[in-house]
Amino acid sequence: MRAIMIVIALLASIPAAASEISPIQLELAAWCGAKTTVLQRMGERFAAVECVKGAQTAYVLGEAAAPFAAQVVVDLRQENIEVSYSFMVKVMRHILDDKEWPDAQRFIEKCLNTLYVPEKKELRLGTHSISLQRNSDVMMTMIVARRPKPWHDAFDPWKD
Repeated sequence: MRAIMIVIALLASIPAAASEISPIQLELAAWCGAKTTVLQRMGERFAAVECVKGAQTAYVLGEAAAPFAAQVVVDLRQENIEVSYSFMVKVMRHILDDKEWPDAQRFIEKCLNTLYVPEKKELRLGTHSISLQRNSDVMMTMIVARRPKPWHDAFDPWKD
């Protein structure tokens, strides 16, 4: 009888756990073996998604089915540049509207070739926005958001 109760309790918890997995997490897990940690930061669902291959990380804010912002940190070394570009595009497509993808992709492609340390560029796409910043010779940060400015305090590691 006790074993049946444990099985029922486990089955009851499955939908709740599955609802925490976002489409971004599923796509990146299938594509690069990404591992995810989900927690709360500043009252928002905050998912840290790290690729097993390469050095790509995404921090996604918002409910699993409706993320509203993402911060992506990628490695720009020659052996990782294609994977990093694909990673940025995959995350961006979950935040932006379909009509904004082409402009955002062109912006990323241009900045990959022309952005220098510590330069930062922003692109406003209607009510959405995207920013790219070159952190070092080999690292770049992208923030894409469903808001006029590509930022949220939850991305600041010094705030809580």
